[in-house]
Amino acid sequence: MHIALLPLDERPVNTRLPADVAAIAGARLSLPDAALLPSMRTPGKAGPLGDWLLDQDVDAAVVCVETLVHGGLIPSRTSADDTLTVLDRLGVLRELRRARPGLPVAAVSLVTRASDSYHGDEEPPYWPRFGRELHAYGGLLHRAHLADVTGGEPPADELTGRIPAEVRADFELRRLRNHVVNLEALRLLAEGVVDPLLITADDTAVHSAGSAEQGWLRHWARALDPAGTLLMYPGADEVGAVLVARALAARHGRPIRISVVSGDPAGLDVVAAFENLPAGAGARRQILAVG
Repeated sequence: MHIALLPLDERPVNTRLPADVAAIAGARLSLPDAALLPSMRTPGKAGPLGDWLLDQDVDAAVVCVETLVHGGLIPSRTSADDTLTVLDRLGVLRELRRARPGLPVAAVSLVTRASDSYHGDEEPPYWPRFGRELHAYGGLLHRAHLADVTGGEPPADELTGRIPAEVRADFELRRLRNHVVNLEALRLLAEGVVDPLLITADDTAVHSAGSAEQGWLRHWARALDPAGTLLMYPGADEVGAVLVARALAARHGRPIRISVVSGDPAGLDVVAAFENLPAGAGARRQILAVG
């Protein structure tokens, strides 16, 4: 079997690990040339990466949307590309479907993180000063939305005045652009362009901007009721390997049984730090994601 992978970025967990998974099954994995991929904060070459994907003669494709439309994971948080530009790049998947109607195309798109830290290596330049405040602000907005829905008392806003208006605007506009990309990815699932679609969340929390956006995406998933598979759960770097394994399992054609065992069964009900689902629910969705 021959699989094309457009990886989340250039790190070994997103390139070497999926190739090792394919090799275990005797399959071949094709990756873009390293010169096209991102290098930390330097974006990959989004246009040529789309061309590379269209040129692949393979049995299945696994596509990380952040790389296709932004040039990588970190550029999805730091680039200034506008919404129309990134949506145009996403259109490559429709071109691929028209050219190869029967090709299995699995896609993963991420909900943009707002890490609860002041570490700015992978974030916009204002993160070392306002990162934790922006994370908390997302949680505040999420709680306010829930209060609107239930008629409850909105939370006190002690954050707006602590974050400069231009910083809030810049970050929220980036989030809005990336949320539109996730909505369009959901449309691609509903149109049969991709299947499955995984929308995963990196560095999130129960109350956070990412959790609120996942709720809105679930609303549209229920409304569209796509025939394909949609899964949302905490995850990021492992998803390329998961979807490569899914393509292999589909080719294998027989069910693969997995048992989840916890040293403390109550641990499966715990929500880990930086996640927004109990560990057991996250494990179940990982298993479903891999087929």
